[in-house]
Amino acid sequence: QMIFCRSQCRRCCERAGVWQLPAILAGTGVFLCLLAKTLPAAAKPVYLVWFFAAACIGALVSNILLIIFYYAVFSPFALGIRILTGRDPLRLKKPERLLSYWTERNTKRSVKSYLQQY
Repeated sequence: QMIFCRSQCRRCCERAGVWQLPAILAGTGVFLCLLAKTLPAAAKPVYLVWFFAAACIGALVSNILLIIFYYAVFSPFALGIRILTGRDPLRLKKPERLLSYWTERNTKRSVKSYLQQY
């Protein structure tokens, strides 16, 4: 069975010609390049379709990479900091005898500091 499958596959590849797809793609690329150099207006629809496809793929891939990076780097880091140090930087845990969530600030600021924010 396996010998038949391999020989059958080899005959198909030889009959169809494995080289045909790369040759077709290369020929199409050369044709589009020459078209863009000689008649830029005629190549504009091809460019717009290609740009739209690339933008969609880029948006999808960037979102996937950001999700992976968030769950592979940021989440374990935050959990490690919380477990190892016991620190609560967002103050999510409410102390028992707390009457208000208000945080007093003891620093005095001048009016000029509000005008020079950066």
